[in-house]
Amino acid sequence: MTSIALRRARSWALDEELKRALEAARIHRGLGVYLYLLSRGSASLDEVAEFYRRASGSLENAREAARVQLGILERKGLARRVGNDRWIAIQRNDYETMFNVRKSSAAVISWARRDLRDLLGMSIRAIERDEEAFRKRVLKRTEKVRKYAERLAGKGYLDSALDLVAHTLLGVRKTGVLWAWLPGDIFIYYEGKTGFFHAVQSSYVGDILRGLGIENGITAWHTSRNDKSHWIVKHLFHSFPEARSVAEGLWELGLIRGSPPIWIKIYRGYVDEREAIFFAAYRQESSGLIPIASYWIASEMIRDPKPLNNRREISASTLGVRRVYEYRRVYE
Repeated sequence: MTSIALRRARSWALDEELKRALEAARIHRGLGVYLYLLSRGSASLDEVAEFYRRASGSLENAREAARVQLGILERKGLARRVGNDRWIAIQRNDYETMFNVRKSSAAVISWARRDLRDLLGMSIRAIERDEEAFRKRVLKRTEKVRKYAERLAGKGYLDSALDLVAHTLLGVRKTGVLWAWLPGDIFIYYEGKTGFFHAVQSSYVGDILRGLGIENGITAWHTSRNDKSHWIVKHLFHSFPEARSVAEGLWELGLIRGSPPIWIKIYRGYVDEREAIFFAAYRQESSGLIPIASYWIASEMIRDPKPLNNRREISASTLGVRRVYEYRRVYE
């Protein structure tokens, strides 16, 4: 075989390995990065970050995310750092057993798009081809949620109405808590499964809540009574993952978008000798933290104040990404 033919054969083999790594990364980012390292022999952080961008389709925090994935691979004994900025993969025959695909964020997003497809009765290709039909189907679903929320509010179950909106139109998990609604229609919620706070902006959802008679402030009181809202979720969507797919549709339409990071502080205190929970939000500027809003609510109004629970206070920075679990944890 000539040298040119040999180079072409190696290039083709490398392309096939890269395709395999990209396909794996769409199911599990860590598995994809590991296969990428195997295909390259070694790679720098910038090269892994570029692979991560291609796999995730996002430029946001790719370098930081790649660094975290490489650290995880090192702890699993699947990669080793060589020099200042290069990593090599450690070959192991049982590597597939070391990745929990069911709990990966990449798989969750893949399943979310499939849930969205199944929910709307449209293929992803059909969605991309017929945006107007897609928009009508999404808004038809949200209109159903709005009507049920209005019925609940009309009967005096405002907490259940808010809970229904949180778990459908905003996509908060069943185990999550919608903590606050800030000026500018920014919503702060906490995901118990991942341990992250998220901040999203949606005037569309804000208008629905205003129509229910709800005002800006702490919203974690939606956890106080949710049996009715949970029944409606099961009635309309059969499961909470399918209910969250409505929020995915609103993201696709641009009716929900991510918010810049917001620094929040939740702490316990007293108002007129009554125990209360305080919530303060700050915008992070180069000059420091700029106050956005602060609220308080009586402690007994919130049945499930996680992640505060029995602590005196917590502070955290929010994420403004679309159900992707990036790598900032809650700082206590």
